[in-house]
Amino acid sequence: MNPIAPATEKTSRPAYMLEVDRCLTRRDELLSILGDVIKIAPWLRHDAQTNSLVSALKRAAPAEEFVSRRRLAQCLPLVLMMRDVDGSQERLLIIQRMRTYLQHAYRRRWIWQLLSYPVILIVAYVITWVLLSLTLLPAFLDLYEGLDLRKNPANQRWLERSARWATHPFQSTIGTLAYCAVLIGIIKAIPYGLEYGSGWWFIGNITRSSKRQLLAMSRLTGTMAALVRIGAPISDALRIAGLASGYHLFRENASLAAVAWERSGGQVRLPLCFPETLDFALNSPRGVCEVELIEKLSAIYTQRLERRIELGRNLAGPIATVVGGFFIGGLYANFMSPLLQLITSLS
Repeated sequence: MNPIAPATEKTSRPAYMLEVDRCLTRRDELLSILGDVIKIAPWLRHDAQTNSLVSALKRAAPAEEFVSRRRLAQCLPLVLMMRDVDGSQERLLIIQRMRTYLQHAYRRRWIWQLLSYPVILIVAYVITWVLLSLTLLPAFLDLYEGLDLRKNPANQRWLERSARWATHPFQSTIGTLAYCAVLIGIIKAIPYGLEYGSGWWFIGNITRSSKRQLLAMSRLTGTMAALVRIGAPISDALRIAGLASGYHLFRENASLAAVAWERSGGQVRLPLCFPETLDFALNSPRGVCEVELIEKLSAIYTQRLERRIELGRNLAGPIATVVGGFFIGGLYANFMSPLLQLITSLS
């Protein structure tokens, strides 16, 4: 009786979970492929999601973790890709697919590619401002004392800050760095705040078709198609795909839709945050789930995401030039304005 019990327990598991188990038995090969991916894209060594997948594979995490844990659920499509690896050509194709899948979620690389030029300009502006404050401006302070600068508060504030830099350079530097750190923290927190507030209509309109939403919908549809193809029920596919999306709005609504699907036995209208094409694919007039349509939908969202990233990369340069010119031009305008006032008063 004892040897039979484990076998009975194993056969009672859903068929799609057994398929995930079969893919996980090839974890050594998957780790080897991930190693090749990291060689091609070495920045993925710092990606928390990639490191979580590698750690889970090394400790032989069961299939249940990949369908219940949020971060591992995002890696489930990578595990299911092992079903397609049969030869060297398939291996090279899987390496490229895994690289694309992982680097789309590595937002720090997006941000650096988009903001590297603006950051360089801002740093150059700050260095220029500090050098002028410490070297050139003290020579003009006596000259500016006789001018009536009350009509121009910007100049007055600028001179006060310059004097503060000259008298307390260390404290001023620490204060500027702290200000920049707080500003960067707020900028980094804004996307997460918008994500959790995207259920409100006025915030949802702002975040619609953002990079985070495009990535989340691409992962949701791709994961759902992969699960349905291996025989997962629609309710389970919705719940797991919601976790794999990594987006609060989709995760919560996918869970609600999965519960409604189980209670009604199918043919449930999806929430408005999901595309109508996905609703049509699940509630097809033929009475079956249109897996090919969901896969095409995932490819479309991936292409839209790539175009958005490329558009942001192309626009970052001109926008940074305009912003940098505004700051540096404003610096020299503030510097020359007192001189122009002096020349006008003397004339």
